[in-house]
Amino acid sequence: MRPMPVVFGYMTVRPTCPATLDRRETLQAFTDREDFTLAHTYVERSPKRPWSALTAMLTAVQSMNAIGVVVPSEADLLGIGRVQRITRRSILIDAGLRVIVVPPARQQASTDRSSS
Repeated sequence: MRPMPVVFGYMTVRPTCPATLDRRETLQAFTDREDFTLAHTYVERSPKRPWSALTAMLTAVQSMNAIGVVVPSEADLLGIGRVQRITRRSILIDAGLRVIVVPPARQQASTDRSSS
């Protein structure tokens, strides 16, 4: 049996986002279905430090030989404040990581199962 590829989760918390715990569960359910190992989920929380989780994750990725980063939605690549989406996506791709966005249908499916 081959080991499952390692990925990290990444998300931003904004007033318009659903609960962080639900979004973490969405990432976990998606990675389980897609045969990835979710090493850790990094969460950007503060507009005053919009790069802190991204920086920490990039450091961890190097030590774990992860292949990618899973995000609950494209909006999580927008960041907080003035950080542009293309910047975060570019940083991840430049680091050699695949950026995997959970498809909306998969998000709904995992939410439906967790509320049952």
